[in-house]
Amino acid sequence: MQELTIGAKELTSLLKRTQRNATINGKVIPQVEGTTIETSNRVAQTCNIVRDGITSISLFSTECAEGEPSTIVVANISLMLGALSKHKGEVRLTQKDGKIKIVSTGKQTTLISSESAKAFTHTKKTVKEWSKESKNRFIGAIMKNEGKYSASTGDIIEPCAEVQISVSELLDAMDSGSMNGQKVSQYKFFTEDGLLMLSAGDEIKGRTKSLLETCEHEFSTVIGGSLENVLRTMTGAVNLQFFDLTPLGGGISLLISQGGLLDTVIFQREVAKSNAD
Repeated sequence: MQELTIGAKELTSLLKRTQRNATINGKVIPQVEGTTIETSNRVAQTCNIVRDGITSISLFSTECAEGEPSTIVVANISLMLGALSKHKGEVRLTQKDGKIKIVSTGKQTTLISSESAKAFTHTKKTVKEWSKESKNRFIGAIMKNEGKYSASTGDIIEPCAEVQISVSELLDAMDSGSMNGQKVSQYKFFTEDGLLMLSAGDEIKGRTKSLLETCEHEFSTVIGGSLENVLRTMTGAVNLQFFDLTPLGGGISLLISQGGLLDTVIFQREVAKSNAD
């Protein structure tokens, strides 16, 4: 039996970040449908590649109660969030025989969550297999050489640009594109006269460019993934690192991190040119 004791609020935040809801053609679609929660040394953690298997990988962590290392398989994040919404304070999760029991003061919810559940309808891989593959790829590409990107070719790539910015300032720049009913999920990061800028929206309903920070390296990239949804769960400052993976077919990719490699890390590839116009 697998066990986890954690605050309902903290677990809800962890799962919402993990889910990576993205606006695609005006419709909100979770980029991660199921996940495993691994616990060790008072830290609960998820690590997942998004549904297309290519464009993004993320790692999210939160504090949990002391306990034996465990792995909880959440077959359907949306259903788990719905169940958690009826619980407050500290919750105790136990998983056995394909079911999760959520226990809080005066309440107990049972939810089917099988280890054999598929990660997505389009793959034969289970949630557990997908999460394991994601963690291995994250360790190999992001953690192996901290602050750099380790390509599968063996190349070690330094960031071509790096800045630190407050979450509120970054969100304000992204939200500038939502004027006149626009649903923006892609943002153009570019440099102009030694300044890092962000452009959001289209010129028909209003495109706004915002100054973020000073940046000497010249580049331009379009980043998708509806990162604004994750940023809304965060406070403080985040580090933005841009990696030129053009020779590897990844364009100018973005790594967002906060609190080191054991808190929040999102690696997002540049939007394909045909989809970035």
